[in-house]
Amino acid sequence: MTIQRPSRELTAMLDANRRWRDSAGADGAAAYLAYEDHRGLDLADAILTGATLQEGDLSDAVLDRADLVRALANGVVLRGARLRGADLSRAELEDADLSGADLTGARLVRARLVRARLAGAQLAGADLFHVTAVGANFRGAALTGANLASARLGGADLAGADLTDADLTDAVLDADTGLVGARLTGARASRLHVDDRVLTDDEALAHLLARANG
Repeated sequence: MTIQRPSRELTAMLDANRRWRDSAGADGAAAYLAYEDHRGLDLADAILTGATLQEGDLSDAVLDRADLVRALANGVVLRGARLRGADLSRAELEDADLSGADLTGARLVRARLVRARLAGAQLAGADLFHVTAVGANFRGAALTGANLASARLGGADLAGADLTDADLTDAVLDADTGLVGARLTGARASRLHVDDRVLTDDEALAHLLARANG
């Protein structure tokens, strides 16, 4: 898909969003892009702090280094989008579709990814500290070196995911968390919460490996 530049109207909206962020809400306004089609749009470095993107379509868009902190983006479609180095901390991304998206080095600290679809996504080096990803689909995702410390992963599907060198310290799993075929070389899990148990060090890694091996 050919990458498109934003329209004048959208450029003005992004400028207003920047002013809103920089003035702590005293000037400008958070952007409203809900339910709109912005596929293949170049939004690299865009300031979308607190923006509403709910159920919008941003498939194949370029959002490298974009500021999406606290964005309301439940149900947003970001299939194949580029979000390298983007900041989605505390963003609401329930039921979002990020299948095949490139989130290399992105920040998703305390983001809500409940039932989000991230199959085949690139998340190498991403910071997902304390993310809530209950029921999320990470099947086949690249999570090498990712920070998943304190992540809520109950019912999440990580089958076939690459978790090489990932940090799962204090992560919360349950019986429905899928790990079959996941790669865990060098992964860290000094404490792992599984149902009502807390597993430490070797016990935690042994538990992960046993589930990865089916």
